[in-house]
Amino acid sequence: MVGNDASSNTSIEAVNEPPTTQDTFNRKGDRGRSGFDIRHNFVANIVYELPFGRGSHLGGWQISGVASVHSNVPFTPVLSFDNADLQSLLTSERPNLVGNPYVGVCPSGARVGGPSCWFNPSAFAVPASGQFGNAGRNILRGPGFTQCDLALQKGFQLTESTKITFGAEAYNLFNHPNFAVPSNTQSPLTLGGNGDAVFEDAAGNLAKNVGRIFTTVGTGRQIQLDARFTF
Repeated sequence: MVGNDASSNTSIEAVNEPPTTQDTFNRKGDRGRSGFDIRHNFVANIVYELPFGRGSHLGGWQISGVASVHSNVPFTPVLSFDNADLQSLLTSERPNLVGNPYVGVCPSGARVGGPSCWFNPSAFAVPASGQFGNAGRNILRGPGFTQCDLALQKGFQLTESTKITFGAEAYNLFNHPNFAVPSNTQSPLTLGGNGDAVFEDAAGNLAKNVGRIFTTVGTGRQIQLDARFTF
């Protein structure tokens, strides 16, 4: 899904993208993926009644599962200072894109693609003083999401019209960590960040915690027992 721009002159609260458009006189320059665009989404579910013990007290077992796999929302590389001299309270300026942010080794020594260094900041450069950067809005992709839920149930037919079922359910069965997008910024007008800052000043010094992921989405493994009476 493609959005025309981040906004007009109205501030938005989105952790993954700037609060306003970079250049109000070049709205097309902010054309890019929508901040809520999840490009790929796959969900599969299965319900299977175990074949043994049918027609006896040993039967009535049922297993079910749900697998969810989807891509994450995009996010925007930004500058944490006013390089274009807009003298605005909200900074929505972006750096120049000069390389591939998904390859190589980060300045910290970590390999690109992990929570400590999701993208390579060396792929960006500070624009000339007074200029806007050519990096697009929402050009970076966040880490994908994967979760598998499983349930096992055993039903007991008490009478013709009553039944009691006991079961166990496991959410995020494999305890797979799912990470949010990097965000080291803090908007002065909102509670959330607004993109991930690459540079903190015109000298090209990297912003603190650039490319680093601090939060997760979803939950860790959760197991619960349940009972249901049907009549």
